[in-house]
Amino acid sequence: MTAYVHIGTEKTGTTSIQYFLAKNDENWLKKGFVYVESIRKNGQHWVLTDLLNIHCLKVKNEQQKLFYQDRMEKLKQEVRENKNKIFIFSSEGLTWALDLTQIKPVKALNDLLYSLGFSDIKIILYLRNQADLMVSASSENIKSHQPFYAANTSPSKFTKTPHTYDFKNIIQKYGEVFGKENLIVRLFDKNEFKDGDLLKDFVDAIGIEWNDSFIIPENQNETLDLIGFELGKRINSHFKNVGERNLCGVQLFASPLYFSSKDKELKFMPKKEHYQIWNDYFEETNEWVRKEFFPYKERLFPKKDLSNYKENYELKEMKPEYWDRIAKFIVDLAKDRKKIIDDKDKLIAQKDQIIQTKNQELTSKNQELESKTQQLTQTKNQLDSTKNQLDTTQKELDSKVKQMDSQIKNLESSQNQSNLKIQKLTEANQQLDLKNQELSLKNQQLNSKTKELNFTLRYGTAKDRIHNHLSYKLGQA
Repeated sequence: MTAYVHIGTEKTGTTSIQYFLAKNDENWLKKGFVYVESIRKNGQHWVLTDLLNIHCLKVKNEQQKLFYQDRMEKLKQEVRENKNKIFIFSSEGLTWALDLTQIKPVKALNDLLYSLGFSDIKIILYLRNQADLMVSASSENIKSHQPFYAANTSPSKFTKTPHTYDFKNIIQKYGEVFGKENLIVRLFDKNEFKDGDLLKDFVDAIGIEWNDSFIIPENQNETLDLIGFELGKRINSHFKNVGERNLCGVQLFASPLYFSSKDKELKFMPKKEHYQIWNDYFEETNEWVRKEFFPYKERLFPKKDLSNYKENYELKEMKPEYWDRIAKFIVDLAKDRKKIIDDKDKLIAQKDQIIQTKNQELTSKNQELESKTQQLTQTKNQLDSTKNQLDTTQKELDSKVKQMDSQIKNLESSQNQSNLKIQKLTEANQQLDLKNQELSLKNQQLNSKTKELNFTLRYGTAKDRIHNHLSYKLGQA
């Protein structure tokens, strides 16, 4: 079986690819493909990353074991039901959220896929210029309330460099396990895409012809503009984590309706010196990637001309339209908050009704359980009595078996004695047969003698017979 595993990297259109894959399930089936559904969440397969992290743990708690067993069983069932199709997996977590300073997580992925029956595994990854990736990733850090911002950290000290930005390390780890020939490496650059389109490029990567029937989703997960950067950092400072923030309805912040970087004046651009550091830091590792996968190119990514680079990392002026956008965000946030509260009240009322219904069901179930318990107790008593009877019968049978064994042994002994007597009688019969043969021979001899004697007595000897002849008498006379 064949599987295509899209591992990112981060901020290379992965969300758009995943929404595209999720919206075209019927199209994939028609073409003999399956975009795995059993472990899909929000269009992608972060669960696969969770399974690998649990798989790599030496000690697993009971909750992790149950989660792992449940998801793996669902995944196996989906594979069994589509064993003649080609499977597609997609999660940037396979680079971003794994510890790629070691080979173990990649081997775990190979072991997991192999256990599902996949022997032909293709790894797809897109590579983006690290300096641009840093800018986009910083926006994502703010959206997801991460405790770090790439735009404020040097690449040598950034915690995610080996997993997200060091393409040589990522490729070497996956190439060592799956083989270089099974790596499909693409560049995240509109000039490099097939027909200048990321989705068409991805479809081409898995060997499918583009079809106009494909459903195209809207652009996903766009980079924040400068207002979004400034406002996002301040919002995050009031919350401990993303879960707490989302409970307050601030998940609207990630929506492209408010702070997407379509306005060039508001496009976030870090300090030129910082951008240059990120641009230069990966020159050596990028050159290795170029030689291995793009030897026809002079550089892996086009050289950046920073002579006209414009820093834009601080919001120095607040225009009226900026306040209008923030005001709209606040109004929608208030509406969203009210909707959350209303929904929460409805949910509480529904839960109360459900609880009452469940209590009634529970009371009924308890009554049924008590009745069943009594029946089971009676049945148990009957079974215990039957067991005692069976035990007694078993003992009697064991005793009879022992007696029969003794009788059988006696019979076998008697049989052996009888066989010995029969053998002796057989030998005696054989001796008698020999004696009879000897007597028969003697009788024959005796009969022959008796016949000769009777003949002699009757007719005399030959001499006597001659003397009685007339010729002999005449001669005598």
